[in-house]
Amino acid sequence: MIKEASHFNTNLFKKKALHWASSFNTVSVFDSANFSDKYSKFNWMLAAGSVDELEVHTDTSFIDLKSFRQKHQNQWLPGFLSYDL
Repeated sequence: MIKEASHFNTNLFKKKALHWASSFNTVSVFDSANFSDKYSKFNWMLAAGSVDELEVHTDTSFIDLKSFRQKHQNQWLPGFLSYDL
């Protein structure tokens, strides 16, 4: 994981990483747009591929999410929640 390097071309890395990730069915990209606060650890993160996925369309979305999180404890779970929840 690269956190910071003065000689590192960030824009080129992002472009190449996105191109590489385009071969996966599942991709999540998180970009802080250089906003930082005391809770921020990363400015940009890309996750490609998946071992397991959670997709819900019911009134039990948050219960399903809780179960999914319990199933995958101590693992990164990149993804998103949509507005219509």
